Amino acid sequence: MWQTAPGTAISICTQGARVGAADLELINMYCSITSRSMPFANVRDQPWQSHTFDISCQNPYLYHITLAMAAAHQRHLRECSAPSTIETDHLCKAISLYRTVISTPDPSGFPISTSADVRAVFAASTLLVAYLWCCPQDDIYTNVSVLTGSKYLVRAFWARPEFGTIYHSMAIHHPYWADIYTSFEIGEYRIPALEMLFPGRDIYLQENILVSAEAPLVDQTQVTDIGSVTRLAVVITVISSRRKIERRIFSMLVKIVFAWVAACNPVFSIRVKQKEPKAYMLAAYYFVVVWKVARLARRYENEPSSNADEEFIIGDDPSRTWWLTPGPRSLCKKIVDELGAELEEWLGWVKDTINELEGE
Repeated sequence: MWQTAPGTAISICTQGARVGAADLELINMYCSITSRSMPFANVRDQPWQSHTFDISCQNPYLYHITLAMAAAHQRHLRECSAPSTIETDHLCKAISLYRTVISTPDPSGFPISTSADVRAVFAASTLLVAYLWCCPQDDIYTNVSVLTGSKYLVRAFWARPEFGTIYHSMAIHHPYWADIYTSFEIGEYRIPALEMLFPGRDIYLQENILVSAEAPLVDQTQVTDIGSVTRLAVVITVISSRRKIERRIFSMLVKIVFAWVAACNPVFSIRVKQKEPKAYMLAAYYFVVVWKVARLARRYENEPSSNADEEFIIGDDPSRTWWLTPGPRSLCKKIVDELGAELEEWLGWVKDTINELEGE
């Protein structure tokens, strides 16, 4: 299996790294199994398989997150609940090193240092998001800040021609939103908690989607932009509907949710760090949505993909969607507990959905 990543041994040796037996096992696990079940693994030009370890040997943050992901996958297959010391160690190193990379903008204005390998930053970012979906951290801010960090990656590779295919797979273009609004009556399902964040505004309007998350907030008490709230309202409306969700629509929802935090106004992560109650409430809605979407993904197992080249990995078969399986159960309950009675009246949907998911 070592040969599945040509040049890996040479690359590691040139870095003077010492790779133990446990890491070698995880490398083999990742190359032969895990890399084939990652988001966008259907995309022809993707950075998970043939050259992942070639670039990760030069970029430790990617190396550590690939091994953490492989360890989580291995744990899933062995039906173990608690992460191993090795998995935790690789994750901590990955997050620490990744933060260093994305917190160093280039003097030219490029979001990350131009000396950084954009392929490696992209791969590490998406793997971190996938890891936090399958293994959410107990600390709420850690989850939000790492997810927010992927925003810098999106800006970095946006204009790079080598990422055109991947970007096309990630993006939810305007016609897709029109398709969702045509298929579902957005606004028929009211979400008072989200409406409360923008009093006097219609959070269900499709035009809100086009509002830039980077635009200055009109009210400094707001915890994010209206476009992000609208996107979350759209997802909640669709997953709460009694109508059947077509596979292509559901694939769009997974993409929306996967990138939701990264697409929020930067103030959201700041408010979460400050433990602002409304930001915590919004985080509760988001992570319950993640849990609900992950559970719904099971319905699409063994259902053929509509467009393998563009579709985000859902369904196909259970072995390829393992990272969607667990759901952030403990994190959702922790956020609700920390909010206490302060926003009790706005947490109805969150609590009802938690009870529903725990009962399944």
